[in-house]
Amino acid sequence: LLRMWNEEEMSKTKIAQEMDGRSVASVENKLRKVKKDRGTYNHTHASEKYEKNAEWIKRANDELNGLKRVFDGYAGIGKATDFYIPYSNEIHCCEIKEDKFQSLVDNFRNKEESKFVEDKGQSVTLEYGTKRMKFYNENVNRVLHRKYGQRVDSYDFIDLDPCGSPFTSVPQALRLIEDGYLAVTYGDLSLRRWGRHSPLMKAYRMPETDSMRDALEYMIGWTMFEGVRQDKASKARKLELKGLETFEGISKGTIRVLYRVSNPGTLNDIMNHLSDELTGFDDENNPLAAKYDLTDRLG
Repeated sequence: LLRMWNEEEMSKTKIAQEMDGRSVASVENKLRKVKKDRGTYNHTHASEKYEKNAEWIKRANDELNGLKRVFDGYAGIGKATDFYIPYSNEIHCCEIKEDKFQSLVDNFRNKEESKFVEDKGQSVTLEYGTKRMKFYNENVNRVLHRKYGQRVDSYDFIDLDPCGSPFTSVPQALRLIEDGYLAVTYGDLSLRRWGRHSPLMKAYRMPETDSMRDALEYMIGWTMFEGVRQDKASKARKLELKGLETFEGISKGTIRVLYRVSNPGTLNDIMNHLSDELTGFDDENNPLAAKYDLTDRLG
């Protein structure tokens, strides 16, 4: 498929015709999966994303006067993790694919300042200079649920950067941040791009919409509402939108959002803040829209 596209310079429409009449959307989806497996998907914008990661983690470090613990939820082979090491005493990395997990561990284990501590099969611990690094070869949700159940680890900064949906991991991540930051990639926004409304409607409780911008606004609103939810062991969280980046544009690129997470007072205070944040979100006169130029940037 890639040879037909790259070497023979065939259009996606032509490839679809050659492949027993597949739809163009099906061809594009297949190309995306192949590129992800090869590590070349959105490759041209990867450096921009990592630079933004570095900017965001430094911002969190400066505001919180140092970071005790960081969680990299979809670490891959550790390209983003490198940016977190200078700012945190302890970094936890999660990668479910076994080959990528092994590369992730090897990338840090083979560095001169790295010292092996223990290998428990699905988890590996290293000392990296004065830092401590834990690697988990498990599903992100399972690790987050276990951390929450143990009531041992909380985090100053959690990065959820999946190729797909962050829907199942965001709620538990929020309960592991007492006072810190959450960075989220809304990879499932691509479903709207392919005309698949129903998964987004079900997950984020949004109506069917042809607007990418409206879909993203519902995702942001859902995330903020998840912060308000509480149980016996977890208080409501206040979420503030602190950063929004579109790499290659909202219509076909990667969307990253940074939230400040805190527990500043009563539930009533948090609900009032939430109402202020979301009311008129799509109004160009709204502070959020003005702050991030959402009207111009999201179309």
